[in-house]
Amino acid sequence: MVASTSWVGALAKAAGATDIIVVAPGNAQHPPDYDPKPSALAAVTDPASPRN
Repeated sequence: MVASTSWVGALAKAAGATDIIVVAPGNAQHPPDYDPKPSALAAVTDPASPRN
């Protein structure tokens, strides 16, 4: 499961999702303005990448 923010990740976890990847860091002041780094995008596409 890929979640854009920690809030979305928490909702997904509450709904029973497991193995959740959060793209925007929890300390992002305004997540819609967050520009993901290549490593964040790699974590979404590569199951062997470290998870948040």
